[in-house]
Amino acid sequence: MKKHISKIMLIFSMFLFVVAVIVFIGLLRRALGGDFTNSEWWGLCILLGCSVFFLGLYRIIDLLEKK
Repeated sequence: MKKHISKIMLIFSMFLFVVAVIVFIGLLRRALGGDFTNSEWWGLCILLGCSVFFLGLYRIIDLLEKK
């Protein structure tokens, strides 16, 4: 399981990034129509932040496994 944890982090990070892109496209469509709220944009920022966080964890674990 220890060998697979870094791959799980990478997959989870990519999944969150794809979800964030889909949410961003939906928010842009709504913003162009003038119907959006700031809380939706904050949710998008949180999704992107979690994606970057898990990508960083993947990189750290990957570097530690190579030692």
